[in-house]
Amino acid sequence: MSLSQFLPSKNFFLAILGIAVVGVVALVLVQFLSRQGIINNKAVVEEMPRQQLIISKDTSDNFQEFSQKDVDKDGLKDWEESLWETDPNNADTDGNGISDLAQVNAERSRMQSGNVNLESSDSQISEETLTNTDIFARDLFTTVSVLDQQGILNDNADLVKQQISDSVQSIQLYQPFDFAQIKLINNTSDNIVRYINEMLVILKRYPFNEEDLILVLNSSTHESPSESSISVYQKYQSFTRELEQISVPSDIRDAHIALVNAMRHYTGIIGAFVNTQTDPIMAMAATQQIEQTLDEIDIAYQNFYANFIQ
Repeated sequence: MSLSQFLPSKNFFLAILGIAVVGVVALVLVQFLSRQGIINNKAVVEEMPRQQLIISKDTSDNFQEFSQKDVDKDGLKDWEESLWETDPNNADTDGNGISDLAQVNAERSRMQSGNVNLESSDSQISEETLTNTDIFARDLFTTVSVLDQQGILNDNADLVKQQISDSVQSIQLYQPFDFAQIKLINNTSDNIVRYINEMLVILKRYPFNEEDLILVLNSSTHESPSESSISVYQKYQSFTRELEQISVPSDIRDAHIALVNAMRHYTGIIGAFVNTQTDPIMAMAATQQIEQTLDEIDIAYQNFYANFIQ
């Protein structure tokens, strides 16, 4: 079995996502068409904990060595060379006089903000600038390299595939809102009425619209996010932020936290799709979490209306 069978190219995750998006669009349409009444009424995703590929103890012993390996000494680690389809044994793969590192940095910048000067791009990529896709590719490359070196790659092929699937599924797209962050007030009749009125204003200001997700999904295959998809992302960021800032009567605490977290999750999914071209592994995770998130939102809305809107 060839080592290259496991190594992700720059277009690997985008190709998989292209297939997944079709299914997600269909899923979203079915989800919303089957629901009743209650819900029918420049972007940067917030930093999330990095998700690493699960590896065995034997593999982890050599993990650090392989993750730092740079055979051609061009400043681009070998795992990054695999991701960008450059030659790890040649600092200038295409022989155009510009180092692989400079070209990779330029491509990163172009994807994120437009044109870039190659002459100013010859600086090493730090851990802080790595996307989740970069880190996932690094960990996958390291795992497969160690298994191949130990001569047990064939025996562990299915395990590696399962770990890839599990790792994508467990990627966290949002930071949970908890008890320490909520603004609690006494559970008086006046406070409850004030809370309900403020909530209705917020819900009216930010109507939950199924077309928003479809728009973002359609835009995710473009080279850069559209203004309309960025606007959708900002809408749900603002929606969630206002939910977080409202004062909540103590007896309503749990229901409100559930609604905030459902919207944080949904906002994270929107952000992942908006940033598909720069961090496609996050968009893959979003396709696997969308059904769960829609259920979370549906339940949270139903609880709000059932318990507080008489």
